[in-house]
Amino acid sequence: MEDTKVCSKQETKVPGDESITQCKFYLKKKSRLCRFKPKPGQQYCPEHACIMGVPTARKRIPCPLNPKHNCYEDELEKHKRKCNVTKIQEKVAKEVFYVKGVNKGTDECQDCMPVEAQVHLKF
Repeated sequence: MEDTKVCSKQETKVPGDESITQCKFYLKKKSRLCRFKPKPGQQYCPEHACIMGVPTARKRIPCPLNPKHNCYEDELEKHKRKCNVTKIQEKVAKEVFYVKGVNKGTDECQDCMPVEAQVHLKF
Protein backbone atom coordinates (compact mmCIF):
# COMPACT_ATOMS: atom_id res chain seq x y z
CA MET A 1 0.00 0.00 0.00
CA GLU A 2 2.65 2.46 -1.00
CA ASP A 3 1.05 5.61 -2.31
CA THR A 4 3.05 8.44 -3.81
CA LYS A 5 2.26 12.10 -4.25
CA VAL A 6 1.73 13.89 -7.54
CA CYS A 7 3.68 17.10 -8.03
CA SER A 8 1.40 18.67 -10.62
CA LYS A 9 -1.44 20.90 -9.41
CA GLN A 10 -4.85 19.51 -10.29
CA GLU A 11 -8.09 21.39 -9.77
CA THR A 12 -11.65 20.15 -9.68
CA LYS A 13 -14.33 22.37 -11.19
CA VAL A 14 -17.55 22.65 -9.21
CA PRO A 15 -20.63 24.44 -10.58
CA GLY A 16 -20.98 27.83 -8.92
CA ASP A 17 -17.39 27.89 -7.68
CA GLU A 18 -14.40 28.96 -9.76
CA SER A 19 -12.06 26.23 -8.58
CA ILE A 20 -11.67 24.08 -5.51
CA THR A 21 -8.36 22.34 -5.17
CA GLN A 22 -8.28 18.78 -3.93
CA CYS A 23 -5.71 16.88 -1.93
CA LYS A 24 -2.55 16.28 -3.96
CA PHE A 25 -1.98 12.76 -2.53
CA TYR A 26 -2.00 10.16 -5.31
CA LEU A 27 -3.79 6.92 -4.46
CA LYS A 28 -1.88 4.26 -6.37
CA LYS A 29 -4.49 1.51 -5.87
CA LYS A 30 -7.28 3.72 -7.21
CA SER A 31 -5.13 5.47 -9.84
CA ARG A 32 -6.39 8.91 -8.87
CA LEU A 33 -5.86 11.80 -6.48
CA CYS A 34 -7.49 11.86 -3.06
CA ARG A 35 -10.84 13.63 -3.27
CA PHE A 36 -10.76 15.18 0.22
CA LYS A 37 -10.48 18.95 0.43
CA PRO A 38 -7.32 20.32 2.07
CA LYS A 39 -7.40 23.15 4.59
CA PRO A 40 -6.85 26.65 3.14
CA GLY A 41 -3.20 27.14 2.15
CA GLN A 42 -2.41 23.41 2.36
CA GLN A 43 -1.75 20.89 -0.42
CA TYR A 44 -2.94 17.80 1.45
CA CYS A 45 -6.06 16.90 3.43
CA PRO A 46 -5.55 16.29 7.18
CA GLU A 47 -5.51 12.51 6.62
CA HIS A 48 -2.60 12.66 4.17
CA ALA A 49 -0.78 15.68 5.63
CA CYS A 50 0.49 13.55 8.52
CA ILE A 51 1.65 10.83 6.08
CA MET A 52 3.54 13.39 4.02
CA GLY A 53 5.16 14.90 7.13
CA VAL A 54 3.44 18.28 6.94
CA PRO A 55 3.59 19.95 10.39
CA THR A 56 0.15 20.71 11.82
CA ALA A 57 -1.16 22.45 14.94
CA ARG A 58 -2.93 19.28 16.15
CA LYS A 59 -1.27 15.87 16.35
CA ARG A 60 -2.80 12.98 14.39
CA ILE A 61 -2.28 9.38 15.51
CA PRO A 62 -3.26 5.99 14.01
CA CYS A 63 -6.70 4.82 15.08
CA PRO A 64 -6.28 2.15 17.80
CA LEU A 65 -9.26 0.21 16.41
CA ASN A 66 -8.23 0.31 12.75
CA PRO A 67 -4.69 1.54 11.96
CA LYS A 68 -5.60 2.02 8.28
CA HIS A 69 -6.77 5.54 9.14
CA ASN A 70 -5.87 8.16 11.72
CA CYS A 71 -7.53 10.68 13.99
CA TYR A 72 -6.67 13.70 16.12
CA GLU A 73 -5.05 12.74 19.42
CA ASP A 74 -7.17 15.19 21.42
CA GLU A 75 -10.39 13.70 19.95
CA LEU A 76 -9.47 10.03 20.42
CA GLU A 77 -12.34 9.16 22.78
CA LYS A 78 -14.88 10.84 20.48
CA HIS A 79 -13.39 9.03 17.48
CA LYS A 80 -13.61 5.64 19.22
CA ARG A 81 -17.36 6.15 19.71
CA LYS A 82 -18.05 7.04 16.08
CA CYS A 83 -15.44 4.88 14.28
CA ASN A 84 -16.95 2.39 11.83
CA VAL A 85 -15.06 -0.47 13.50
CA THR A 86 -16.87 0.28 16.77
CA LYS A 87 -20.26 0.25 15.04
CA ILE A 88 -19.49 -3.10 13.39
CA GLN A 89 -18.26 -4.63 16.67
CA GLU A 90 -21.39 -3.45 18.50
CA LYS A 91 -23.65 -4.88 15.78
CA VAL A 92 -21.92 -8.28 15.89
CA ALA A 93 -21.99 -8.35 19.71
CA LYS A 94 -25.80 -8.01 19.63
CA GLU A 95 -26.23 -11.11 17.46
CA VAL A 96 -27.58 -14.22 19.21
CA PHE A 97 -24.74 -16.42 17.95
CA TYR A 98 -21.97 -14.17 19.29
CA VAL A 99 -19.95 -15.34 22.29
CA LYS A 100 -17.14 -13.01 23.33
CA GLY A 101 -13.72 -14.70 23.46
CA VAL A 102 -15.01 -18.11 22.35
CA ASN A 103 -11.84 -18.84 20.33
CA LYS A 104 -9.47 -17.15 22.73
CA GLY A 105 -8.38 -20.34 24.49
CA THR A 106 -6.65 -20.52 27.84
CA ASP A 107 -3.12 -20.65 29.15
CA GLU A 108 -3.68 -24.17 30.44
CA CYS A 109 -1.90 -27.03 28.73
CA GLN A 110 -3.77 -29.88 27.09
CA ASP A 111 -2.35 -32.37 29.63
CA CYS A 112 -4.27 -30.55 32.37
CA MET A 113 -7.58 -31.26 30.63
CA PRO A 114 -9.68 -34.33 31.43
CA VAL A 115 -8.81 -37.34 29.26
CA GLU A 116 -12.25 -37.41 27.62
CA ALA A 117 -11.79 -33.77 26.47
CA GLN A 118 -8.37 -34.40 24.90
CA VAL A 119 -8.06 -35.02 21.19
CA HIS A 120 -5.15 -37.16 20.02
CA LEU A 121 -4.10 -36.87 16.40
CA LYS A 122 -2.05 -39.51 14.62
CA PHE A 123 -0.19 -38.70 11.44
